[in-house]
Amino acid sequence: MKNNIRYAYQLILFFMFLKSLSAWFTWEANSLISILYIFVTLIYVLAFKEELYFKKNALVILMYVFSIISLGYGSNISKILGLVPIVIFIATSRKFKVDTLKFITRGWLYILIPSLLLFLCSFLMQLPNLGQIEHPNWDVYNYTNYIFFIKGQFYDIRFNSIFLEPGHLGMVLSFFLYAYRFDFSRWEVWGMLVIEFFTFSLAGYVLVAIGYTLALVSQNKSFFKFVFSVLLFFGSIYICAISYNGGDNLLNQYIISRLEFDEEKGLAGNNRFTSDADDYVNSMLSNGKIWWGLPEYYYKDDNLGAGWKVFLIRYGAFSMIIFISFYFIAARKNSIDKKYNMLFLVLLFAAFLQRSYPWWESWIIPFFCGINYCYLKLLKNQGKLKNKYNGQVRLIINRPENFR
Repeated sequence: MKNNIRYAYQLILFFMFLKSLSAWFTWEANSLISILYIFVTLIYVLAFKEELYFKKNALVILMYVFSIISLGYGSNISKILGLVPIVIFIATSRKFKVDTLKFITRGWLYILIPSLLLFLCSFLMQLPNLGQIEHPNWDVYNYTNYIFFIKGQFYDIRFNSIFLEPGHLGMVLSFFLYAYRFDFSRWEVWGMLVIEFFTFSLAGYVLVAIGYTLALVSQNKSFFKFVFSVLLFFGSIYICAISYNGGDNLLNQYIISRLEFDEEKGLAGNNRFTSDADDYVNSMLSNGKIWWGLPEYYYKDDNLGAGWKVFLIRYGAFSMIIFISFYFIAARKNSIDKKYNMLFLVLLFAAFLQRSYPWWESWIIPFFCGINYCYLKLLKNQGKLKNKYNGQVRLIINRPENFR
């Protein structure tokens, strides 16, 4: 019975994760889903209250609640109710978070892998579909719905599976790859790398490269060896991209050509901000509104782009500071591997610069799971040492405070 309750709660977290990435079947989800969140979460709390550590995680939970309220969601009942499952998740044990990482990763890949195969088949044959669907809030997102993936004219070549944008998919994949420390002995890591490739997301590729670099640094591996292998790998890709078919190929079109220097944007592929966003930020700096952001009616008809400037315009610098504090405190509180945790913050910061969605469950869940992933390694080492010393060794992992 308890196992069923645990799985039900993990399914709620998984659905929230998918919803934050705008899976097509969540577009019309209403406030009733929040009631289901609360119902399942409360049952979990009653069944596993001895495995919840509210006191130890009180500051992190408080910062999380403040950060969501700072977005202006204090009067939105649905948003407030949606806080509850994540608050409970933050209070769960390290072991539960590691189990949840594996649960969500595999559930996600069980969607993504068949989705990718069907997506590739769609270029070879006509597949049955459910017709056209359009996002209720943004009419630019118009897709043909093949159930296991959606495909539109805007992203016809790039793979976005069941989600709104390939860039969102590529970004979150980089978080999971870092959470697993790019452990190439795991099939999940290879699966995510293959899927990342087919997103043709320049930002996703850059985040994966940054994440891999940080993972090596966190594990004190040879940086020279990494630089040499990366230069060799990307050099080979560059030569192939500009040479094959005279440069008329997808890799050159969607990735390499966007890395060319542009006098105005720096990189030709830098489409994160518009001139409207720059004007708003400059104006807010001069009139002091930079701290609190602007009401929606100021900019709702303007194309601002995405990234940290858009976050400043919508929510203000105060909200940005609250979110940074939330993630920083969470990373510092985990005492097992602070170096790895702080480098995870660097990866999130790099993602924030180009896509600023720090309240998404698809940011929060892999982060909290990832900073506890080394718990799994310590458990394995504990088993080895116990065998070696006939069970007389008591590792740090056995201390109750390190389960929290």
